[in-house]
Amino acid sequence: MKLSLIEKVETLTREEFQKYFYLPQKPVIFQSFSKDWKARDLWTYDFFKTDAGDVKVDVFGSWTKNHPTKITRTPQKVMTFREYLQLIEAGPTEYRLFLFDLFKHKPEYRQHFNFPQIASGWVKTHPF
Repeated sequence: MKLSLIEKVETLTREEFQKYFYLPQKPVIFQSFSKDWKARDLWTYDFFKTDAGDVKVDVFGSWTKNHPTKITRTPQKVMTFREYLQLIEAGPTEYRLFLFDLFKHKPEYRQHFNFPQIASGWVKTHPF
């Protein structure tokens, strides 16, 4: 396997992205992709605990300790988003959210970021 460094760029036009990365299927690191997003500074654990903390979330875990990679089909717990954030802040846990769409509860969060115009086909309807 031949490994090579991934190129880093500050900005790209749509045409440059298509020509140099998309069409040849080369990875690229965007160093300033989100520099103007409100979410960069706003979205913290404390922000979500305060602003969306009361949202109820289904929490999933392993079936058994013998099968840690198997997920239950039904939630093992229901808790507030604040409680879940506190749980993961406290350290590693087997519990996780599955296909949780915070934008369904807080559609105004969509105004905190944008989709760059370098490509088409962004999946804007299911931003989990």
